[in-house]
Amino acid sequence: MVVKVSRQVDSVINDKLIGNIIDSLPDPTFAVDMNGRVIIWNKAIEDMTGVTAVDILGKGNYQYALPFYGERRPMLVDLIIDKTGIVSGLYPSVSTERNEKVFEKEVPSLKGKKVYIRCKATPLVDKEGKIIGAIESIEDMTERKKTEQALCQSIVDLRKTLEGTVHALAVVSEKRDLYTAGHQKMVANQ
Repeated sequence: MVVKVSRQVDSVINDKLIGNIIDSLPDPTFAVDMNGRVIIWNKAIEDMTGVTAVDILGKGNYQYALPFYGERRPMLVDLIIDKTGIVSGLYPSVSTERNEKVFEKEVPSLKGKKVYIRCKATPLVDKEGKIIGAIESIEDMTERKKTEQALCQSIVDLRKTLEGTVHALAVVSEKRDLYTAGHQKMVANQ
């Protein structure tokens, strides 16, 4: 997805309305220009990071990475604007869907705790289609990951319980009929 304002809408929408739309987005979202300076920082990302737009707008040098990684380093958005190819080494498992780059990762220091996030970054283009920056949206996937892990553990526990039940039945059956018990063990192991 390329973020672009149509020519018809462009004449009607003013900067304040665009700012209100971006601030109203439910997903934490930020954008950088081609020099890596923050040009958009919406309310949802303020809530996620604890960093206000006033404190970050216009800042470069990977300032936007500090709330996530505790250090200045490229984020997924930089993969869009990087002309050197260096950033791609930090994101070896990025998938590309249309013009979007998608990446999931656990980050070490979002508000002092580890958080699992899913990021999407796309080019930010002007009216002529020239890339003028990049925009990234972030989703906190921590609870979903915890739920998935708990579900996997439940499946493992259930399998152990089932195997224990079959084994107990086989022991009881073995005392009555050795042939049937052997058959039950073979079926249980499949």
